[in-house]
Formats: sequence, C-alpha cells, structure tokens
Amino acid sequence: MPKVVTVFLLCCMLPFVTAASSAPPRQELSSYAPIIRQNFRITKRVVVAITVDFISTQNPAGATFRGIGSGVIVHPDGIIFTNAHVVTAPPSFEIKEITIELWNGERFPLKKIEWVDNEKDMARLKIDTTFGSYAKIDARDFDNMNRDDAIGEEVITIGHPFGILQWDVSWGYITHPARKMPGTLYPFMELYLHVNPGNSGGGLFDSQGDLIGVPTALWPGSGISFAIPIKRFCDTDKENGFNACAQTIPEKAPRAPEHTPLFPYTPSRR
Repeated sequence: MPKVVTVFLLCCMLPFVTAASSAPPRQELSSYAPIIRQNFRITKRVVVAITVDFISTQNPAGATFRGIGSGVIVHPDGIIFTNAHVVTAPPSFEIKEITIELWNGERFPLKKIEWVDNEKDMARLKIDTTFGSYAKIDARDFDNMNRDDAIGEEVITIGHPFGILQWDVSWGYITHPARKMPGTLYPFMELYLHVNPGNSGGGLFDSQGDLIGVPTALWPGSGISFAIPIKRFCDTDKENGFNACAQTIPEKAPRAPEHTPLFPYTPSRR
C-alpha cells in the first residue's frame, strides 16, 4: 500500500514539475503597481472609517446593530463627505452614535451631520478636529463629459469593505463617465472596479492621487461599480451654504493617452 501511495503522489506532481521546467524566463512588464503604491501612501490619509451604531425604536426596543462605511476628508476644518445611506437610519431604527476613525487609529465622535441629500445619496459630516491631510479635489464635470475623454482612465478606491479590511485599496478604470441607470435621478460614473459593502463613501482617486468621486454602489457579481462625481458633492455643498471645495484644483484637460496606459491584464487590452 505505501508503494501505491508513493507512485500516485509522483504522478500528480510530475506535470507541475514539467510545466515549471519548460516555462520561458519571466519577462519584466510595465506595471501600474508603483503608481498605486505612491498614491496609496498619500490618499489613505484622507479616507476615514465610519462606524454607525443604530438602536431599535420598536419591538424589540433597544435592539442594536452596527453599520460600517467610509468617508473622505475634503477640508482641514474637520469636514468629511460620504454617502447619505452610510449615515441614515433604516426604518424602525435611529442613530445612537457615529464614530470616525482616521488612518492613524485616532477616533472622534461625530460632531454634526451638516447636510444630507438622500436623492443624491450624499452627506457632509463634521468632527471636532483639524486635519493635517485632506483630499486634493479634481471637480471635472463627468456628467457632461464625452465618453471618449474618460473611458480607460485608471482609478483607485480606498475604503473599509466588510468593516474589517480597513484602508483596503482596489484599482480599475472608468468605463462610462455618466451612466444613466433605470430608476435613478442622476447619472453615475461607471467603473470596472471591484468594491464591497463598506466601501461606500470612500474616495475614488485618479492616477495623480486627486479625488474625482465617491463610490456608492456595485453590480453584484459583475466587477462593475458606480461612483458619484465629486463635482456633484461640491455643487450640493454650495447649495447648502458651504464651500468645502473652495481649494479645488483647476479643471484638468482630458487625459492624454500616453499618461493613462491601460492595465496590462484588463478586458480593454484584449
């Protein structure tokens, strides 16, 4: 019996040994990894984790549950943008407490929800601190952009999927600057970018590390996700009497192809 087992193991292993020995030498390929690493070191500092504790107002009264989302720092005076659904209580519940955690582990109680727009799924939060780092905002008008000027542009997002993978980074590219979906009032940036529950409200950054949007939804099982352009946040902020985006960088021209090489192994290269 031992002899049979030995022969079986060798038969299973041999194909892998042969395949490895006949494989061509590994070639160095151009990589987007250095840009991701460089941007992550900067952009992780402007993304926060948002923990929301809810309490039931009906039977069983006092029952609690916790929601997890993300937010992005847009102004040094403690100002954060996120999705409205991150900080909105579901039916029969009310918010008990909201806590903001920074990249360095510091935690702050929410001071105030300064405005919420449920139709646009946007909210502005304030905590009682001063930020040393905040997002550099690129308020390009994706809603009115020609698709050819946006498609293929690389993006990364940072958030807190499932509430345990904090400051997780995903990368992908824009597939449509303003996709109109059935049953929605406003178009979304469509992305070939995998996000998960908990990423909502985090930052969507371009290859230069500038904030261009906020992830808000995903198409289950598809790898397709959707984001709200940051310009819509900035415009709504002004409508509510604020101006967190006052330090917005000048509007950029459409990316030239040489500055946005497509990812080597994504469908757009096939």
